[in-house]
Amino acid sequence: MKYSHTIFTIILAIMITGCKDETKVETISLDPTELTIAIGEERQIELTINPLSATKYNTKFWSSSDKNVATVDNKGNVTGIYAGTCTITATVGDKKAKCTVTVKTPTYKIQMDNAIIFDNGFDETTGTNIRILRLYEKGLTIDSTGEASGNGMIMNLHLFSPTTTDTLATGLYQIDESGTEFTIKPGNLVTSDEGTYATGSFLGEYSDYGISVLFAVKGNVRISKENEIFSIQCSLEGEKDEHMDIQWQGKPTIFKTDSAIEITELTYKSLETEEIATDSKTKHVKVRFDCTEYKLNVLFRVPLSAHDGIPDGQYKSDKSDNSFTISAEESELLNGSVTTKIKQIAMKVANGNFEGSFTDFNGRIFAIKKHK
Repeated sequence: MKYSHTIFTIILAIMITGCKDETKVETISLDPTELTIAIGEERQIELTINPLSATKYNTKFWSSSDKNVATVDNKGNVTGIYAGTCTITATVGDKKAKCTVTVKTPTYKIQMDNAIIFDNGFDETTGTNIRILRLYEKGLTIDSTGEASGNGMIMNLHLFSPTTTDTLATGLYQIDESGTEFTIKPGNLVTSDEGTYATGSFLGEYSDYGISVLFAVKGNVRISKENEIFSIQCSLEGEKDEHMDIQWQGKPTIFKTDSAIEITELTYKSLETEEIATDSKTKHVKVRFDCTEYKLNVLFRVPLSAHDGIPDGQYKSDKSDNSFTISAEESELLNGSVTTKIKQIAMKVANGNFEGSFTDFNGRIFAIKKHK
């Protein structure tokens, strides 16, 4: 009797095994479960179904949680579309398996061939010169209206430049919403009655299908000049931390827009300084510039600790009595018997040399620097 019970148990186990539903999916798995790829790169995710016999009885479905990041076909081939992270899901029967896909942030490193500067003139709102600088590849052509044709990359930069007679003021420009001197307007998409278009600073690619753009939202542009040759180095970042390493060197083509205003350039051969007052916060020092035909008087406010003359630094007109400011109300331009009141003024002092710009109440712009 004991042996009969054992034989019955073995037979029952065989019967249960033989009745297993081979069409039903018990588990599925993906390999890998995490994947990092580049834009445009294609990789296949391997799907394992258990039991194997269930494969021919169940349809496999693949999906991406964000097709703007990565897509997947019906064989598990994943293609990177753009920077970001998404989830690829495989579904077989009532079972699901997931793989996290990260598409790497791109870096655009481009040596541009040409440059155009659009001189938009003086902007009273910001007190700066507006310069639209476009660096572009030789496959593109840009006319005097700014229209582009052809195929290639373009770096559009909206610069807020100090008011000088130079077409493009040299220095380090930072992306900033403030619109102050030496800043760059970040990129943005604008919709109006005329349509949708990109403004500010952006990297664009023209092709037969139109233009695609990457907006610059962080970073800086360094502009230098030697013997009339400009060097421009862009180190900018996009909204998803894309890096734009754009460079150019040469002589740019220059176009003045209808709003551009001529600048009167003054050079001084000598100057005199006189401390005229001291209060609890600052010393008031008047500087008289001899510009031959013109005489310029500027009232600087300097720190109490300043012992002699005007300390190096950046000075801007301000109604407060803070250090490193200028009183526009007490500054003036003289031309014989004609006195011109100054509306706003900015000056840089370095090693005893002065360079800056100012406007009068008629909207005229003047720039001043030391005579060579």
